[in-house]
Amino acid sequence: MLAVGLLTCIFLSVHIQLVTSSHDGRRSQEELIAALNSIDLSDPPAWLNPARQLQRKYCRSKICDNNITDAYAGIKMIACGTGQPKTTVRGRACFAIIIDGIDYMLFDVGMGAEIVLDNFNNTNQLNLIKSIFITHYHSDHTGGIGNALNLGFLDLRTAASDRVKLYGPGFDLLFNYTQGMRYFFVMDSINRQLQVNAAKKICNPTFANPTRPNLNPTVFDSLNVDGIGYTIPPFDNKTQITVVNNKAQDVVVKSFRVYHHSANPAVGYIILTKGYKIVISGDTVGYPESRAVVNAAKNADYLIHEVLNKTFLTTHSEPTPNGKFNDQCRILDSHTLVPQVARVAKLAKVKNLILTHIVPAPVTNEDFAKLLSAVQQIYKGNVYVSNDYDYWLLQKKTM
Repeated sequence: MLAVGLLTCIFLSVHIQLVTSSHDGRRSQEELIAALNSIDLSDPPAWLNPARQLQRKYCRSKICDNNITDAYAGIKMIACGTGQPKTTVRGRACFAIIIDGIDYMLFDVGMGAEIVLDNFNNTNQLNLIKSIFITHYHSDHTGGIGNALNLGFLDLRTAASDRVKLYGPGFDLLFNYTQGMRYFFVMDSINRQLQVNAAKKICNPTFANPTRPNLNPTVFDSLNVDGIGYTIPPFDNKTQITVVNNKAQDVVVKSFRVYHHSANPAVGYIILTKGYKIVISGDTVGYPESRAVVNAAKNADYLIHEVLNKTFLTTHSEPTPNGKFNDQCRILDSHTLVPQVARVAKLAKVKNLILTHIVPAPVTNEDFAKLLSAVQQIYKGNVYVSNDYDYWLLQKKTM
């Protein structure tokens, strides 16, 4: 209990220090402190569950042991970033889907999400990544990609066969993003490769000064990644672009266009594997402004969807014309509200709804209960309010 209590105090302290303003969907400092002071440490909230914070994993599915081969379908999902764009103790947008322990796919890697992946189950996951799929180019969805790749490289994900495939909408956009990352990390790579010869196990620093001709992110590449752009789907609420069709691994990934007011392009993804249909919304306005997710998620086994609490945002907006415009244009016109995500899940007849990229991120057990209750008033399927380090093992489907 002492260890848990100490850990709890550390996390509460960090949270109080990081969350300091009352706009953009965040609590005011006074409200946050009051909420945190009301927490019963003998019954910590979900995000501070001892198993989640100490073991760095928390099972949310009916089966939790992947050694139960007669039940486990070989599909694992990890919530590696469930927080909001602004600073919280959660990682920003990220979800991982692993097929048979081989095909390790990430959907977005926002800032901080790479740390969750680096710690999940107290094992490093970053050198296992095979592919990354970008929903849109906002930093809370892409800001952790470069660091995730670089850390994986440092963990010896260096072989040509280990190159990560980075998929994103738009050929030029994805190329520019990938090259930008390479240039950002080139000095790190040059120093590591010039000063130490890891291949020959020679640790004999020469402290050579990199010169301008050395600044080649292709020669000195610590990301080991290939950027693969694809045609942007049209705004028609129905077209799906096949991004990956891996017959050997029984994995198909499709992209569909969503309307995210402050980002263009923005897409969601459909993952088809082993008889399962998993849909990731990305950031999008809700129904009925857009039917894109409703159409894409028809009869899905899992819908992983972002959510925004409008009441909290409007109550805590900056009382200025600029603040109101910012909240309306960049937030309310760009995201899916709580009742909207419930209607999407209901109309699409999805079996399970996972809420992620939650604004504002729940803090107390009461926060979790209110969000869950609001969704369940409309949608009657299984609902999960996700936290970093949550994972699901999917069962084999019976014929």
